[in-house]
Amino acid sequence: MFPRPTHNFFSLIILTTACLLACGPSPEDAVTDVVRRYNEVLVDAYLRPDASLMTRYTSPKERARIAEYIGYLLKQGKLLRCQLQSLVFLEVTVSESKAVVRTRETWRYRNISATTRLPVGASDSFTHEVSYDMHFIGNRWVVESL
Repeated sequence: MFPRPTHNFFSLIILTTACLLACGPSPEDAVTDVVRRYNEVLVDAYLRPDASLMTRYTSPKERARIAEYIGYLLKQGKLLRCQLQSLVFLEVTVSESKAVVRTRETWRYRNISATTRLPVGASDSFTHEVSYDMHFIGNRWVVESL
């Protein structure tokens, strides 16, 4: 026969379960994760070209801005191949339903032909500061505008 579980054992299980449920990522971690994913998916969106890939991380307004830029490039017969080389979080401010994330980013860009995928022109690299305005919509954070 097995010994009967004690009251302490059940208390430990309840405490562990409660902690796991309550110990999700902090709001600051949640918004910085969205900024990271936004940039990762943006690379694919520019290259495919398909702004709808950004749906999970953007508001309709921001997605329309990205689609407009993709359309601008396509009219010139180009796509954008880019790589995020450095991402530094400078400031993260989160309220109940809004957040502002300021970053310093270094990107490498190169236009490529939309038909041949061969390079068009020289590559360029630069560093700039970006401010991400974010909203909590439904059950997730999204980038509203840059």
